[in-house]
Amino acid sequence: MEWIFWTALAVSLIFHSEVSDLINALAEWARERAGAARREHQNGREEN
Repeated sequence: MEWIFWTALAVSLIFHSEVSDLINALAEWARERAGAARREHQNGREEN
């Protein structure tokens, strides 16, 4: 029965690392989008 514990632990660790990679990728994408929106806003203000 101990193998169930170790299997569950391994799966949860793998899943956690995949989820954290996904969250990091989404956060990086959001930062890039925010930076692009900020640049567009500054460009618009400079033209006026």
